[in-house]
Amino acid sequence: MDSDELDFAYRYPFSEEAKSIIKGMSLQKVDHVHLTQAREHVNTLLNARNHTFTYTESNYIKKDYLLTYLYSRMLVSAAYDIWVIGKFAGAEAKRSADSLRTETDVLKIRRLSLELGLKVSVDNALFSMDFIDYTKNRPDLKEFYLVNQKLEGGKVFLERNEIASIMENAIRRKIKEGLPIGKNDLPPEVVSFYKENPFVSRVRKASVDSGKSRGWIERLLEYPILDGRHRVVNLVLAPYFVNVRKLEVDDAVKRINEYIEKCKKANPDTRINEQYIRYQCNYAKRRGMRVLSLKRARELIGEELMSKIA
Repeated sequence: MDSDELDFAYRYPFSEEAKSIIKGMSLQKVDHVHLTQAREHVNTLLNARNHTFTYTESNYIKKDYLLTYLYSRMLVSAAYDIWVIGKFAGAEAKRSADSLRTETDVLKIRRLSLELGLKVSVDNALFSMDFIDYTKNRPDLKEFYLVNQKLEGGKVFLERNEIASIMENAIRRKIKEGLPIGKNDLPPEVVSFYKENPFVSRVRKASVDSGKSRGWIERLLEYPILDGRHRVVNLVLAPYFVNVRKLEVDDAVKRINEYIEKCKKANPDTRINEQYIRYQCNYAKRRGMRVLSLKRARELIGEELMSKIA
């Protein structure tokens, strides 16, 4: 096994290189040592504020991390919890972005960017990215607003730290691809292990279960509504998913769009589309909007339906 390829896989365990190396290991059965390590790993990610990259020359440690990452994906799938998946993907993305900041080989950065579907070039240590890729992946921070960037010929020019921060969002989405793994595709030993050893998080209650909104809104999602959908998206679902559930905007848009499609089966008369939902999610996130109160929701949604869910 080429040490350079293993190093790339260790830095970016979601990469095709990492998948190829793991496939070459020809794993025949569940490794309970790495399964246990994976549980501890995910527990750490759920409770830690930062997950940083640690350089090592040890091939043993690199292979060990790849296997731990593999089993971590299985376990967060067995949990079947979108919050756990989001935290896992976010922490691993931060680690890989941290690695990018120390990456000395610009060809590897370009190689990773191509795998992420980004058009990145480098010239004299200054990176450039297509305008469209930049707008899709930039952090929602003032320093990344377009007015603060150098633009020329349809490209945005960036320093190394900036390109790492932007690629972090693309990495997060890459990691979340295929998660959760279907329960029928998980080894039964993994599912049983998780049931006996579930994750423990000290921060979940504060970040997800805050307020009294979670219960009735989750039940609302089971019932299609015939009208008032614009206001439900604006005042309930968008702030709930991005500010209570702490989902990424893309994930929030997907969840809301699925609900609207369910509503269309009951009454197809609506002009709500994905673009509208995305605008409302971004607006709720920027403003830090709180979810509509239950009292106001009764007035908005109607007492008959609310009596079933709250």
